[in-house]
Order: sequence, then structure tokens, then C-alpha cells
Amino acid sequence: MKKDSTINERFFELVNTQADGNQKKFAEIVGVSPQVISNILIGRKNAPGFKLLSSVASKFEDINAFWILTGKGEKLKKDDTEIRIKTLNEEINLLKKSLSDKDKIISLQDDKIKTLENTLSELKKDTDKKCVDQDLSSFSFELKNTNS
Repeated sequence: MKKDSTINERFFELVNTQADGNQKKFAEIVGVSPQVISNILIGRKNAPGFKLLSSVASKFEDINAFWILTGKGEKLKKDDTEIRIKTLNEEINLLKKSLSDKDKIISLQDDKIKTLENTLSELKKDTDKKCVDQDLSSFSFELKNTNS
């Protein structure tokens, strides 16, 4: 199709590609009378109205509505599957990095917990030893006092 086509010419192309050139079939799909389509295609009607344009856009979701209205861009919407796949892969990579960072933090915290547990254990031993030493000292003092 030429670049500066009219909306009527673009409708002609839609009838050909979406209904195999069958005006009646196209009219049934978009919910108008065949006469409406015929008037647009032969140029009796300047341009399709909003209701018809809206119907075409909703019935043929793969057709670029901007192309129908202006003739600019591609007739078919671009398949955004590749874009979605790329975006999802980027999100997956960010989540993997986040999980990796979380695992590193957990590992560091585990090391810190072990260090603190060891310190606590040493402190308990020292405290127990001091208590035993103090008890022995007290016991020894009591023994001396009883023997005297």
C-alpha cells in the first residue's frame, strides 16, 4: 500500500486481508450493514465514523489502530513477545542478584552469630570458673575459720 493512502483505501486493504475481499463478511464481523462498507470503499462516504473505527479496532486486535486512522506505522501491531521476554529476563536477573545478596548477608550473619556464641560460651566458662574460684575461696575461708 502506498504511503499516503486515504482511510478509505486502508479500509479496502482491511476488507481484502481480514475478510478475503468479501464486503458482506467484513460488515458482519464489524457489525454494520454491507452498504456502509460499500459506501466507504467506493468513496461515496468520506470516511468511516467513530463507531465503525472502534468496532474494527476491537474485532481485529492485531491491526494497528493508529495505522487505520493515519496511515502511519505498520498495519499490524508488532509482536511484543520479544520485548516481554527481555523484560522478564531482566526482572529474573535482578531477583537472582537480590537472592544472592540475601544469601551473602545470611552467611555473614551466621558467622557473626557463631562468633557471638563462642564469645558467650567463653564468658560463661570464665563466669563459672570465677564462681567456682569464689566458692572455693569462700569454702577455704570457712575451713580456716572452723579449724581455728
